[in-house]
Amino acid sequence: MAPVLPSRKRSATALMVSIILGAVTALAMCTGFLAVRWDGANVISKAQTSSVNEPASDERFDFMVSGQQCGTEQLGRYPQGQFCLVSLRVRNATDVAVAFEPDKQRARNSSGQVYDVDVTASKQANIGNESFFTKINPGNTVSGVIVFDIPVGQVITELELHDAEFSPGVFVRWPGARRTAAISN
Repeated sequence: MAPVLPSRKRSATALMVSIILGAVTALAMCTGFLAVRWDGANVISKAQTSSVNEPASDERFDFMVSGQQCGTEQLGRYPQGQFCLVSLRVRNATDVAVAFEPDKQRARNSSGQVYDVDVTASKQANIGNESFFTKINPGNTVSGVIVFDIPVGQVITELELHDAEFSPGVFVRWPGARRTAAISN
């Protein structure tokens, strides 16, 4: 008895159904996880906007940014441009221990260019303050510094802070900073 082979019509239909389901799943994930905001187009953001020295919450964490110091030239290594150190307080607002992840945070300059945290420089800037890079117990607050490597002569005008990779985020602006068009991913 010869093996039964699937018909071409059935396998083409299965392929088409798989492609459609994959596209629908990807679209649902993107629309549910992206925090979108746009300066001039009035798109409503899921993310909260705050200013320096004002508390802001993103799901599991309450954040408070107290300032920045740009121009630092060395933190264990030399920067590509200049290091900007941002002073940050993070409070765990849940009932379980949660890790703060510095690499999920971003900064923008006045042109809207996006910068990731320099984790190595951040660890160097927090020597003696290792609790900033460990799990934060419920209700506890840790303070520390996150470091960005940005071009010389620039300053950070906005931070995008997250408790997790796909959380809505919190946008913290410095006084006088103008809003920039941005999409968070």
